[in-house]
Amino acid sequence: MLRWIGLLTMLIDHIAIYFVDHLSPFTYELMRSVGRLAMPIFSYYLVIGVQRSRNLYLYFIRLVSCAAVAQFSVWHCHQLIGKDYSTQPFNFVFNLALGIISLTGLELVLKSFPDILMRAQPVEGTDSNPQNLPINYRTNVLGLRLKPGLGILTGIFLISLVLSCCIFFDISYGIYGQALLFIFYFAERRKSPREKIRFAFFAFALSSLAYSALSHFFPELFTRYSNIQAYALLAIPLIYLLPERPRKKPKICAKQLKRLAFYLFYPLHFYFIIFLRLYIFRLGKFFTYY
Repeated sequence: MLRWIGLLTMLIDHIAIYFVDHLSPFTYELMRSVGRLAMPIFSYYLVIGVQRSRNLYLYFIRLVSCAAVAQFSVWHCHQLIGKDYSTQPFNFVFNLALGIISLTGLELVLKSFPDILMRAQPVEGTDSNPQNLPINYRTNVLGLRLKPGLGILTGIFLISLVLSCCIFFDISYGIYGQALLFIFYFAERRKSPREKIRFAFFAFALSSLAYSALSHFFPELFTRYSNIQAYALLAIPLIYLLPERPRKKPKICAKQLKRLAFYLFYPLHFYFIIFLRLYIFRLGKFFTYY
């Protein structure tokens, strides 16, 4: 149910973008406000997917492939209606794909600090360790076994690399989207839904205020923030309170087809919107622009 809400609100948001010259200011703002719910929902599913995925490498490849196809769709659709596509940022799925890397870096940092603290503790001499040497702990993320110090440096490097890519390549939602992924990551460590809502809501609100303030002082780093983004906070209660229907475990073939349908929806829905604009509404004379 929650996944469908994310897809529907995203569709409403993008319809408003492509029909902006046919909508009243109030209708346009209303549709864009409804569309703000989509980004937190997809960010939440990314965090859950990273935690449950058995193969993060394959997960990353799927998201990058979907993002690349969707980017071509966006550029092509802008061409079809005569809009300039050169100023369009890279779509949000690129931000989600990079989130896999940044969350991996975050895990490296978080798992390395306890290892350093444990190594700093004195160890009583035993038959196997007669010289009271520190225990040689290792972090283990994605099959990587690194020394704690190297794990921290590697994690910081991965996070910095992702944030730099978001800025340099002008990826949609940029640092703001990565911050939301981190918020959901820490929220999932809470036990009850109420604790998760409380943490995610206030952390998201504070990060939104901070990002809004920073966008005024450093517009080249903190770009594309709109005041209607505040409506994204309404997605937090939906995410944690909307009941999930119990469902049977699907067969492997059905599961793959369903996953493929969700991945294809993102690039294909742009063509659906353009089809509505160029043919359906034009032939039906719902609008008089053409």
